Amino acid sequence: MQKRCYYFRDKILWEARFLITLTY
Repeated sequence: MQKRCYYFRDKILWEARFLITLTY
């Protein structure tokens, strides 16, 4: 279960980074 949480958090971070790179 913890692994899943980490995966989800990583996914969110990746998406946020992608959006940031797109805006800049």
